[in-house]
Amino acid sequence: MNMNQKQLNVAMKPVENSANQYIALTCSCIEKTGVRLYAFSSIFRSFPLFLKTDLVIFNWFETLKARRFRFQKIIRLIKKRIVLILLKITGKKIVFVFHNKIGHEEKNSILSKFFMRCLCKKADKIIILSHASKSALRAYLTETEIERKTFWIPHPNYIGAYGSGSDQTGGTQSLNSSETINLLFTGAIRPYKNIELILKLAKHYANSPFTFWIRGAVSSQKYKEQIQALAPDSDNLHIVFEFVPDSALVPLVEQADALLLPYDTASSLNSGTVILSFSCARTVICPEIATVLDYPEDTCLSYSYENPEEHFTRLTKILDSLLALGVPEAKALLQEKGRKAFSLVEKQNSLDVVTARYRELFSELYPKRFKSSVPGKENGK
Repeated sequence: MNMNQKQLNVAMKPVENSANQYIALTCSCIEKTGVRLYAFSSIFRSFPLFLKTDLVIFNWFETLKARRFRFQKIIRLIKKRIVLILLKITGKKIVFVFHNKIGHEEKNSILSKFFMRCLCKKADKIIILSHASKSALRAYLTETEIERKTFWIPHPNYIGAYGSGSDQTGGTQSLNSSETINLLFTGAIRPYKNIELILKLAKHYANSPFTFWIRGAVSSQKYKEQIQALAPDSDNLHIVFEFVPDSALVPLVEQADALLLPYDTASSLNSGTVILSFSCARTVICPEIATVLDYPEDTCLSYSYENPEEHFTRLTKILDSLLALGVPEAKALLQEKGRKAFSLVEKQNSLDVVTARYRELFSELYPKRFKSSVPGKENGK
């Protein structure tokens, strides 16, 4: 950094997330650019720090979910709007990371969409983690605003972030079987992830060489009981309602032939689990969400659907095509797709690429104070 240049002060929300390594990896990339990075909450505990803050980066700030009453959601919306206005009138720039189309499981979509529009309008830049995310922003911004505000920074890969599958077992029960095609769902078990479809598939393929595994922490006791009531009593379905620790995550994924992720496309846009799967050289069976659309068709088994009935039909069509190949050939096909996916995320989602993109973002926002180390490179808009 030039001695005459003032260091850029960046507050981010959040700077810690125990659920996955995305935030930790992103923070490390941002810090490598030379900026001073700290938690957003800290600027309200120190007036001098508030004054010095140049830029605020928001992740998942659009969420308004309240546990009980609608008025709580309205109060939360008002508070967050006040925060945005305060930041703007004090001259701070706002960067919003566009993770999802709308907050997952938001019961009042009118309020949620209203605040999402406010957030997009107030933001100086909107980070998109996948190129196809641009189309989802049309619900909130004009085409001119989208072109001016969006800045692509890829989701960092998870290669090495959770350790190595070869030297960490973490007590993981073996999924792998040469006699069946082993399909895994892992991650937080929540309604928008369509776990019920996996249960339906397990019942449909009860007498076929598929094994379905579901591993992860469930969002509530009520939802857990709903899943248990719907789950068929079948040897080809295995459910463990437990958080998968970091030490066990890579071994778990590497034992599967593919990850089965039947997400609800109404809210889902980007998926860290897809990037995790690719980082472990495993392919995915997943709807055509924005993350998936950033990769060639030969890296995964993707599909589109219009309603729940069609969703199930599309999935059965994919699984039937695997059965038609035969188990050894299907497993080989899935492995080849996983290898191709790994070779791509290793390069285009590397921490070096993410760091370079943040340098370019800061240089674009503060051209006189922050010099990009990658002059002349396309800004990915």
